[in-house]
Amino acid sequence: MRFHELRLIGEVNGLVNFLVEVGMPTDEARRVADYHLKEPLAAPSLAKIEAAVETMRQIDADFRAGRLNRRGRRRQLRASQNLFTVAGLWYPGSSSLAAGWPRNKFCWYLLRHAFGAENFDFLIPDGACHAPGRNRIEFPALMSDSHGEQLPLVLAAAGLIDGVSGLPAHIIKKASRLVEDLGNDLGLNLIRVLFKAKIVLPPDKVLAQLISVIKRGLAGEEVVLASVICPDYGYVPTGNIATPYRYTFDSLGSGIGLVAQQVVRLLPPLVEFFREAGIKHRVVLAIGDFERNSPEICRRVGCDQVEFLNRCQGSLVACQQSLPEIPIESLLFQEQWANGRWLDYLATAIQEMKAGKFGLVRARTGKDPDREILFIATDSQSFYDHWYDRHHVTEELLQLVIAQAAEYAAVGRIMGEDFSGQPLIQIAGDRPKMHAFDSMYPAADFPTLCAERSY
Repeated sequence: MRFHELRLIGEVNGLVNFLVEVGMPTDEARRVADYHLKEPLAAPSLAKIEAAVETMRQIDADFRAGRLNRRGRRRQLRASQNLFTVAGLWYPGSSSLAAGWPRNKFCWYLLRHAFGAENFDFLIPDGACHAPGRNRIEFPALMSDSHGEQLPLVLAAAGLIDGVSGLPAHIIKKASRLVEDLGNDLGLNLIRVLFKAKIVLPPDKVLAQLISVIKRGLAGEEVVLASVICPDYGYVPTGNIATPYRYTFDSLGSGIGLVAQQVVRLLPPLVEFFREAGIKHRVVLAIGDFERNSPEICRRVGCDQVEFLNRCQGSLVACQQSLPEIPIESLLFQEQWANGRWLDYLATAIQEMKAGKFGLVRARTGKDPDREILFIATDSQSFYDHWYDRHHVTEELLQLVIAQAAEYAAVGRIMGEDFSGQPLIQIAGDRPKMHAFDSMYPAADFPTLCAERSY
């Protein structure tokens, strides 16, 4: 991500979209964008930014070549501060987080975007965001390159380090791990497939599961690529680069839905990877027909349960027809796959989650389930409001997130039980944070590869 590509200058909407892309909640992104673009430092000339970037490129070359001595590191720090100054991200002469608010927070979001939350994450405690002297940013993960060397702030934010074989900075560590465990050719090939297909790079614990599955495939076992897609609900374009579509939930089609489009896009490069590696594989595609159980959803889309099933079946056919070169086993999830387990498993998961019991989610993903649920509820207000055609308060949102997270947990449990003992990868087309809950039950011991958000 290069500064000259961000189109920040004078474009509030463009900056809002970018901030949302790097993980900032939409309402806060609007506030930060308004603040940032009205400040005197927020409109530097493009030439100044590019000149500062070029200085950092030269320092970066020395850094990677091992020529960066103590004097060079001081020069590096000054150049980093200069780039943030001319880009309007830094107040000169002050290291106070309070003095720079919210500019410095913008920097933290850039860093997390550049490196991924597994390598560089931050937490801002409630009530500590705006009061001078009380701004305490906590860093649960360190920012470092594949050799454990700490990387300078601006190199991460500006995306100046090319990394391993031309890969961007934020996947250096992931690429290094794959190369180490799978070999140079196969490891780099896989990371390129994940990056070019816009698949969210998995947390380290999930990455370890993925490596294990691939090794089993290389040893001769058949790898299952399984996916459960959403029905073909109505949606509209948003013009937002981070979330280009928004569900309207005002209709139900029988074509390739928004989530299904993602899965249909991901399958060809992943299947090609397995073919080139000589790994036997099969593809199983199901659709979430269990959403017909909600009278409110049926009312919103204007059809009864029978017609809901018919249209879901039509969507499966459409997906198969769009990928004629890939043999696909297709199923209605509740009706044909779950074999009577769905309602019981779902009810159990809801009950346990409401009691604060999340099984193996934290152990398998490294994620804090309570924090994930709160984030999803806060971040998905408009999504749930459109789905159910009314405004929701926070407590209602939390209950909706738990109910939906329980669906992911029940799907993961059934999927894991039915492919027990087989190497399995789930291919997901929606909501990466929700898929942490796939791993709640012991049976669901498999990695999930998820597309970047599209809604």
